[in-house]
Amino acid sequence: MMLRIIAGKFRSRKLIQPPLSITRSTKDRVREAVFSAIGSKVVNATVLDLFAGSGAYGLEAASRGAGFIYLNDQHQVAIKVIQANILSLKVEQTKVSQMDALEFIRMAIDNHFKFDIAFFDPPYAYAHFQDLLSQFAKGNLLNAGGIIVYENESEVHNLNEDKFVVKSYNYGRTVVHIGWKKE
Repeated sequence: MMLRIIAGKFRSRKLIQPPLSITRSTKDRVREAVFSAIGSKVVNATVLDLFAGSGAYGLEAASRGAGFIYLNDQHQVAIKVIQANILSLKVEQTKVSQMDALEFIRMAIDNHFKFDIAFFDPPYAYAHFQDLLSQFAKGNLLNAGGIIVYENESEVHNLNEDKFVVKSYNYGRTVVHIGWKKE
């Protein structure tokens, strides 16, 4: 499967991806649907791609006009792929980090980061998602009106519906939950 940027200034540009043994890439049609749902909210947004893999979510956001993108993955191979993709596209408004997801969240809290859009696409077997989501919320890392995009293989999304308006989209084995933070 070839990974590519779907729309925006890098439209149709190919991305390299890490081996499938360490990542599970999101299909183009799923990313296309996610960005369709997000719409113009991506323009000038500060974006977090927490389990970045190839960086496809974050780089798609850059292609569509995001202001700044944080790309994080804990695997060294993924980091090299992300850096190669950034270099290939000549994207400047990025910061790449290699940390465990919870470690990144703690660092973001300590540094008072704020995001407009956060992509959480962990491995399906990732056991700490509820803790990660809880820490992310406690740290108040999402701006008012911000968006969380969470991908898993379950109809269950773990987003607090008192704080988020949630819509879920099913794409075979993949279920994408998009939560819009209530004002």
